[in-house]
Amino acid sequence: MKIILILSSEKRDIDLLRDAARHVGFEGNIEVIKSPGKLLDRLQELEGTPPAAVFIDVSGAPDGVRLVEWLKLSSRTRRLRVIAIGEECDAISHFTNAWGSEAVLTKPLCVASVQQLVTNLGLGSAHDALPARREQIKQLIQAVQSSKELRAKQDRLLRQVDALMAELKDKKAPFKRRQISEDSKAISEDDQAA
Repeated sequence: MKIILILSSEKRDIDLLRDAARHVGFEGNIEVIKSPGKLLDRLQELEGTPPAAVFIDVSGAPDGVRLVEWLKLSSRTRRLRVIAIGEECDAISHFTNAWGSEAVLTKPLCVASVQQLVTNLGLGSAHDALPARREQIKQLIQAVQSSKELRAKQDRLLRQVDALMAELKDKKAPFKRRQISEDSKAISEDDQAA
């Protein structure tokens, strides 16, 4: 059975996360945990069957920022879907830049943004998750195609630069040869004069 873990003490945020998960059709358990230690214990219990998502209120937990970083970077937990919840600050901006917009919920939470994130995470029933997954695959295919096009454009530009460099080198070569021949004439005239 799927499980969502929420580390928060703010009732409004907890209710909003629960409602959003239920709205998209999440049929598993939603567990609220009150301390980082209990969260780590629960994650260890669930090691064989990781939770569908872990929401951590970084402002409500002592060392919440460090906990999120540790979970995201630890070799044992880096595959977890950890979502940091907090007010706009350097840490939240850092998380967004490092792990994308689906790794962060900015306070004050609004229903639409929470529901959108829960939908994007594919926490709904398998039937509801299928269109979201198809959209993700479509976006990935478009990104790969765009990457191929950019690579081909880069290769064309590099070939053009190489051709221009060769052309410049060829245009400089006659001047060098002329100067070398003039220098050799001057040397031979000096030799004859001596």
